[in-house]
Amino acid sequence: MLVLSFSAWANFTGKVVGIANGNTVTVLDVTKVQHKVRLTGIDALFQPHDSSFT
Repeated sequence: MLVLSFSAWANFTGKVVGIANGNTVTVLDVTKVQHKVRLTGIDALFQPHDSSFT
């Protein structure tokens, strides 16, 4: 069994277009490329919300 773990960081500007769970979001950058971003140090459970709430 091979387990890899590493940290990486990036600095970019974009718009959050999706939430996968409590600590992972999808960000659309200025060139319209989607990035899945996992936030470290966040211990949060995803809770669905009313889609009419923005």
